[in-house]
Amino acid sequence: MSKVIVYNRPWCFAQFERLARETWPDCQPVSVSEHRSADTWGLSTAFYAAFKKEGEGTDDVPLTESEISDMILRCRLLRLLDRSYASRLLLAMYRAIEQCLDEQRPVAALSISVDSYVIHVLSVACRKRGIPFVGIVPSFVNGYFRVSVLGERTESRRADDEEIRQVTDMLMGREYKPVFLAQTPKAVQRRALRGWLRNLPKPLWFRFRRWLSGDQLNYHYMTTQLWSQRYWSLTPSGYSGERPTSRQDIAGVDALTPLIFLPLQVAPETTIDYWSADVSWIDYEQRVLEIIAEYRGDIVFLVKEHPNAVGMRSPGFYRQLERSSCIMIAPELTSNSVLDLCDGALICTGSVGFEAALRGLPVFSDSRPFHTADSFIRPIAALRDFYKSRDDGFEDPKGRNSAAQRNERIVRHLLEGLLPGQLINDGSWSADDPSHIEANASVARSLRGFLARFEQGD
Repeated sequence: MSKVIVYNRPWCFAQFERLARETWPDCQPVSVSEHRSADTWGLSTAFYAAFKKEGEGTDDVPLTESEISDMILRCRLLRLLDRSYASRLLLAMYRAIEQCLDEQRPVAALSISVDSYVIHVLSVACRKRGIPFVGIVPSFVNGYFRVSVLGERTESRRADDEEIRQVTDMLMGREYKPVFLAQTPKAVQRRALRGWLRNLPKPLWFRFRRWLSGDQLNYHYMTTQLWSQRYWSLTPSGYSGERPTSRQDIAGVDALTPLIFLPLQVAPETTIDYWSADVSWIDYEQRVLEIIAEYRGDIVFLVKEHPNAVGMRSPGFYRQLERSSCIMIAPELTSNSVLDLCDGALICTGSVGFEAALRGLPVFSDSRPFHTADSFIRPIAALRDFYKSRDDGFEDPKGRNSAAQRNERIVRHLLEGLLPGQLINDGSWSADDPSHIEANASVARSLRGFLARFEQGD
């Protein structure tokens, strides 16, 4: 029987095993993971064996130095380690995965999109062997997910006019929020307090857990230990923001001052580490502070914390923001309501760029976000001219690019890079919940259709 490699973690093992069977009904899923409890093939054992062979070069690993450097830089764990130690981990994982591919000869690999060096290595090894790597990730459009390896847009299907109209109406709603965001002020506060409390014991607990389990090189354990140390604080990080409902509510800002929305993204996170073409964003907090400082006195940035990241920043980051020239906005406000106050949006890869383009506002980014066509994105350097000229975005005075035509193009571009289906990606999936079973089935149906079109070259 043909095999499908399934990258798994303990909290999604049953979900992805079932998804693989439903997507490739004639194939047997073979689970691989750095977590021993989710690793039915033995990737962890092969990885440790390869790691113990010290002094080996890269002759047997088909990776260039530039590929190795990029994989280290983008992985939130490897970039914190000594370069030689990081390279040793990466090359050992590559050798282990090649051993798996040699033995199993899979017809495909299924995984969440790349979010660590482990999955990055798997995707590269598959690509070099011509094995389809199907990376999946939820989208900010409720009821849709997408296929992507490193955040790139994948042309997935054709969207009809009625679907475009319905999704446009949904996304244009002032109170629209993706289902994975905290939805109320109390929910934001509870999440922030819970995150701080959970982080307090993590540095010591995960150091102890690595020793107790004998799994010293486990990616999840190492990453959590190191990043929890960076974010550790004896007291919760306070974040307070304004709740303006009109431009007149913003004190000290005159009508001629450009207001640019700068929504914060969760960091470290896949959407920055792997989706950004501009690697300067990988040091996310520093990049945000640099941009605000660069345009101080010319542009006022409205900075809104991500509802799921309140309090989960480096100690002192919020104080630095308060001392800058930005205006901090309450995190529970919807991005759509904040955009109504602004003259444009600056993003790394976040979906607010799409929401801004849908309203005819200029979008500034150097990262080529998947959700918005390049023709609607301007480089960040263009901010210099923008605050001088104060142009009117993308409206065409001759009517060739009316608001309705513009939005049809924007939403069509988005939807044709998505697939229908509710991908549950928060560890809550349960085989005992009929709605979760149906959600999985909807994702599998879309994947089967996508793969059939992919094989036909459509």
